[in-house]
Amino acid sequence: MRQSIFAIIIIFVIAICSFLLFILYSVLNYQSERQEIQNHLLSLSVSPYYDNVIKDSKIEIDRQNILGDSFECIMSKHASELYSRNRLQITFKNEIGSDEGGITREWISLLIDEIFDPKNQLFHFPTDNITQMSPVKEELISQKNIMYYRFFGRIMGRMIISKVNADVKLHPIIWKLLLNIPCNHLDFEKADPEFYRNFMKLKENPEIVIDLQTSFEEDGIEFIKNGKNILVNKDNINFYIDEFLKYKYITKFEKQVTEMKRGLFETINRNYLKNHSGKSFKLLICGSENIDFKNWIANTKYVNYYPAGKTIKWFWEVVKSFSDDEKKLLLQFVTGSSYLPGGGIKNIIGNNLYKTQFTISKKESFGDTLLPSSSTCSNTLMLPEYSSKLILKEKLLWAIKESNKGFGLC
Repeated sequence: MRQSIFAIIIIFVIAICSFLLFILYSVLNYQSERQEIQNHLLSLSVSPYYDNVIKDSKIEIDRQNILGDSFECIMSKHASELYSRNRLQITFKNEIGSDEGGITREWISLLIDEIFDPKNQLFHFPTDNITQMSPVKEELISQKNIMYYRFFGRIMGRMIISKVNADVKLHPIIWKLLLNIPCNHLDFEKADPEFYRNFMKLKENPEIVIDLQTSFEEDGIEFIKNGKNILVNKDNINFYIDEFLKYKYITKFEKQVTEMKRGLFETINRNYLKNHSGKSFKLLICGSENIDFKNWIANTKYVNYYPAGKTIKWFWEVVKSFSDDEKKLLLQFVTGSSYLPGGGIKNIIGNNLYKTQFTISKKESFGDTLLPSSSTCSNTLMLPEYSSKLILKEKLLWAIKESNKGFGLC
C-alpha cells in the first residue's frame, strides 16, 4: 500500500516538474521571439548613421515655388536628418501654423502634383492612352534635373514614414523596378496592350522591320552592344523583340530609377519593403482613391452635434450628392489628403501619426454668413448650423473649392 502511494507521489512530482519545465521553456521561447521581433522593428527604424537621436527638421516652403523650395530644402539635408524617425516640421512662408501632421500632408499633396506636372519635364505620359507616367528620356535631363529623381525618392520615403498618401502616377513597371522585381512580357503587355499586341505581330511578319533595314537601336541609342551595326533578320527577330521591350520599359529609365532608389533608401531601411510587390508598394504610397460612403459615415465622430440631428442629416445627403472629385476635395479640405490609406477612412492619421477619426464639430455662428473651416491636423470639419440644406451645400462647396487647399487651423 505504502509503495503504491509512494509511486503515485513520484508520478505527481514528475508531472509537476515536467509542467514547470514546459512553462519555463515557453516563457524563454516567447522572450526570444519577442526580442527577435523588437530587433527586426528596430532595424526598420534605426538610422545607419552614427547619430540616432530623434530630431525635428524645420522647413519653410513658399507656395509660389513649392517644387524649387522643397528640392533645395530636402537635398541640402544630410540623409541622417531625413532617416526614419526624424520628423520634418513644415511651414508655409508668411502663414501661421504649427505642423502636427496636417501641413505635412498638404505640402506633400501639392509637391507630388508639381513633380508630375509635365511642364517640369521630370515625368511624361508615354502615349495618349496611358494614365500612368514614366520618367522623361535620360538624354533630355540636365545634370541638376537628374538629382530631382533622388529628391523624389527621398519624398516617397518620407511619405511612408509620415503615413501620407498622394496621387503618385508612376507607371506599374516603375513600381516593380524600384523594388528590383524582375519584369516580363506580361508586364510589358499590361503597360500598353495596344502597342504590345501590334509589336508582337512582328513575329509572324518580320519583313516589316527587315525591309526597313532596322537595327538594334532606337532614336540613335543602341540597346545591345554594337546594335547600330546589327540588322534585324528572321533568325534574330525574337531576340530583337525582347531587347527592344526591355529597352523601352526598363533600360531607358535605368539612371532615373537608380536615383529614385538611392533617395528612397536614404530615408527608410530596405528591409521594410522586401516583402512588397509592385501593387502593394503602390498602395502603401498612394493609398486608395475609392471612397466607401457608408464606411465614411460609420467612422465619423461628432462634437456638439447629434448623428441623427438635422444638420448632420443634411450634411451626409449633400456629400452623397457630390461627384467623386468633390468628395476628394472635401477629404483634402479636412484631412490634407484626397487619398485614403489602406483599410479606408478609419485609418486616417492625425496628430503625431496617430489614427484620428474624421470629425464634424459644431462651429458657433449667427446666421448663415460663416463658411465651414477645417483643422487638418485633427481631421476636423468645423461646420456651422445652417438654416437649410441648400445653404449648407453652397457654403461647403465654396469652402472646399475656393479656399486655400487643406490647412485650416493647426
